Amino acid sequence: MARPPSKNNEALLRAKEVIQSSSDRDEVMAAQAYLLPALGTSLDDTSIALGRDRFWVSRARNRFLKGLPPLKHGGRRNELFSEVEEVEIVKLAFIKARGRIGERVSLRDTLRALLDDRLGHAVSDSTITEMLARMLRRYVPEADMAFMWRLEGVLGLLFSAEEDVRSRIAALRTREESKS
Repeated sequence: MARPPSKNNEALLRAKEVIQSSSDRDEVMAAQAYLLPALGTSLDDTSIALGRDRFWVSRARNRFLKGLPPLKHGGRRNELFSEVEEVEIVKLAFIKARGRIGERVSLRDTLRALLDDRLGHAVSDSTITEMLARMLRRYVPEADMAFMWRLEGVLGLLFSAEEDVRSRIAALRTREESKS
């Protein structure tokens, strides 16, 4: 049988206050990770209630007891560009990789060249793979990377057409403004 969790009156009051007043999901979950076992719930049951594994519950509980902020994970911690810039760079790579008729240019090499130019240093293969995977998830959420490689040419045509439409709309707006 597991030992009963240690109780700290100050931490109990802080946990209740955080749960009632905080709007930060991570803070509330850390407070719940402390409070539920303190009220007699097992770590396994707490992990099920919070939708995390019991090791996370234990770490979050200990951090809360020490007064440390909850760990922030997920998202793009080491982003090179904003999401909008990244989409534009990858689209440009698709367009440039189309090449001329009968000429085959590697999408990965094209994207690598664009990134190297913009950043001023070489990027890893995993960076390129993740950028392409994020792009794929954005446009075709249920597809895998093999699907994207099969559609590489079609996506290049699509993004090229999108770019043509944007430039034509901009030209029309410029023409309309000059007439006014």
